[in-house]
Amino acid sequence: MMKNKKWMALLMLGAWISGLGGMVAPGSTAEAAEVTQTARLKLMTFNVRNLHGDDGTINSWDNRKDKAVNVINSFGPDIVGMQEAYAVQIDYFISHLNGNYQSLGTSRYGNKTDEYSNIVYRADKFHVLESGQFWLSETPDAVGSLSSFDDKWPRICTWAKFQAKDDPRTVFYYFNTHFSLNSSARALSSQLILNRVSEYVTSPDTPVFIGGDLNSPETESAYSILEQSDFSDVWTQSGHDFNNASTVSNYNGNTTGHHIDWIFQRGAGTVESMDINRYNENGLYPSDHYPVQLTIQIPRTAKALPAGYVNVAAQGTATADGYVQGEAPNKAIDGTVLGNSKWCATGTEPHWLQIDLGKRVNLYRFVVKHAAAGGETPSINTRNFKIQVSDNGSAWTDAAAVTGNTRDITLHDVNTFGRYIRVYITDAGALSTDTSARIYELEAYGLDKGAVFYKDGSYGGYAVSLAPGSYTLAALLEAGIQNDDITSLRVFGGAAVELYEHDNFQGAKLVRTADDSSLTPEGWSDRTSSILIN
Repeated sequence: MMKNKKWMALLMLGAWISGLGGMVAPGSTAEAAEVTQTARLKLMTFNVRNLHGDDGTINSWDNRKDKAVNVINSFGPDIVGMQEAYAVQIDYFISHLNGNYQSLGTSRYGNKTDEYSNIVYRADKFHVLESGQFWLSETPDAVGSLSSFDDKWPRICTWAKFQAKDDPRTVFYYFNTHFSLNSSARALSSQLILNRVSEYVTSPDTPVFIGGDLNSPETESAYSILEQSDFSDVWTQSGHDFNNASTVSNYNGNTTGHHIDWIFQRGAGTVESMDINRYNENGLYPSDHYPVQLTIQIPRTAKALPAGYVNVAAQGTATADGYVQGEAPNKAIDGTVLGNSKWCATGTEPHWLQIDLGKRVNLYRFVVKHAAAGGETPSINTRNFKIQVSDNGSAWTDAAAVTGNTRDITLHDVNTFGRYIRVYITDAGALSTDTSARIYELEAYGLDKGAVFYKDGSYGGYAVSLAPGSYTLAALLEAGIQNDDITSLRVFGGAAVELYEHDNFQGAKLVRTADDSSLTPEGWSDRTSSILIN
């Protein structure tokens, strides 16, 4: 494959949030001028050494846990891909690191009692849009499955799609892993991760990182499979060589062994720094591996969202087909997955969870957080389900349909309307016989005021939502509306829409305060060059 070495500034102008056909535009023209900005991201991969590997020695976890916290704090990463950590170690990091960190992932056996390859992230800075894990075997969705080349330990990859809270145009993926000690298994793992990147990453412009302890130096096929793909090894990209570049400390400050901890990137931008952190306290080291840390500027490739972008489900009223005591429907809209906060209904399928939003709104994104998002085994993630909308709570329209899901968090971009939302579950347990439904969070994002513009009559063709604001021709183009390209529109939330024949709100004007399935009778089909929404 050709290496993707081009920086992304030009590509950003055409990037969009991946979806099922709907788009949402910013509420002002000021956003258009900022579209080529980049975001600063700090990443770390760190094999923290497992809980019991050095029991009874000076390098036991109790003796080095504060050093492990201190080395992470010395860099202040946004994302840490950890390897070998047990739940008690992860909990210690979360409670002692500087900043609001949370962890994603399950152990290599799909439980809470063994090694993880988890992702620790700044929860105050990033939303998790999607996440999941797969096993580095011939049956990657089988929890705890082994590679045919290595029957000793399961190996796992945890991944997530992140979005910055301060600027939703900043979106990236991080895949974190820990490869086998068997070279054939490692080669299989590299190819499997590339295959899963192709499956999960829907936009070719979105930055993607693969990090972890690959147990492979640069001379082996596990490394070359990744490096010869459209990913780049950031260590060599940064101009480093492999002299005195060992990432294995052996607790003694070693620098001459193999470099086996890596970060690869695709679609990222300018590297500010790439280092091996050899932090120690009086010759005592945090782990038998050194953390590898990267500071990089990544392009903002996602589409900016309007000022009115809110989780409308959070203020709704939740009901369901049933629930377990203490796990009522309102737990699915309380804004947290911590503390086992979820809706759970037992019994046979189908199950349903319904939210009354109180009024009809424009909906364009759903996020569903399944069992493993709350720390349960991935084998009970919701497998088959539909997300439906309704104006009256009785006649339902499918907005999204999912079969065979194994992900922890699923993202569904749409452009639709409704007062009621329902998750209708026909198979509650992915890859299991468990029929109990578990939804930790149902988020529904939309606009409560604005308009949706359609290319064709009767609300056909592409659909672009606009919040209240002023839209010149340049802003419309940035939003995805071509010049003279609107034939129908829906107006909601008491908005008033002014369509102008020319740019900068000049020429003839047409005002609409309600839906209009065709602008043709008024002679306004394919005539609009600027828009005001009040």
